[in-house]
Amino acid sequence: MNIFISNDDGIQAAGLKALAEALIPHHQVYIAAPEYQQSAKSHALTMHDIVHARRTHLYPGSSAEWAINGTPADCVKIGLAKFEEVKFDLVLSGINNGPNLGIDVIYSGTVAAALEGSFHGIPSFAISHYSGAESGFRKAAEFIRDNLETLLSAFKWDYNAVNINFPPADDYEGISYCKLGKMVYENSVQRRTSPRGGEYYWIAGDLLIPPDQIDTDVYAISRNRVSLTPIRFNFNDFHEPLIDSDQFKLE
Repeated sequence: MNIFISNDDGIQAAGLKALAEALIPHHQVYIAAPEYQQSAKSHALTMHDIVHARRTHLYPGSSAEWAINGTPADCVKIGLAKFEEVKFDLVLSGINNGPNLGIDVIYSGTVAAALEGSFHGIPSFAISHYSGAESGFRKAAEFIRDNLETLLSAFKWDYNAVNINFPPADDYEGISYCKLGKMVYENSVQRRTSPRGGEYYWIAGDLLIPPDQIDTDVYAISRNRVSLTPIRFNFNDFHEPLIDSDQFKLE
């Protein structure tokens, strides 16, 4: 297969390294990923600055590699332009260091890179590991490698991506095909004082898992299961008009 790999943690991230090394012996692997950490950039594009692409040789046996000083979505757009002669079988984004569950997919650069691939009609997967341990990355990469055909055959593609999350422990209890859950964080905005007396903020927080999410990705991960969640970039929620058009004044 011709496989395009990107991520949001950077081209030298341990998760991308594990994925590339697992796939290169078996497939034609092309990599275009951020030069530096780009987590939580969502689907941002660099519109008012120059984006540079630098050829790298980090992964022996890869077909081509580019480090790009832009966002994950930039990387997929530019990478696909650079590899325009290649017909890709799939796009893999990850393996992310940390989960991308529930509404966090809105903020995720990992998910955005996969969605960008899907916008070009390529089956795309966003892949994340809860703990980001080296053994966890390796096990997740082997799972992807061993199940590519199954993953590709399991879904119908209509500008969709599949969000895959791996649990913290390596001995998975199973696979769950599930919905996006609800992520709840405690103390998500932390206000602190600098040594000079000014205020500054960290956007962080401790994850809480509500008990009523049985059929969601959040619940699956809490039960040490791999979660598979199909996602679609479509914010439209059209129903009958909420307001009768005759009520609007046009003069």
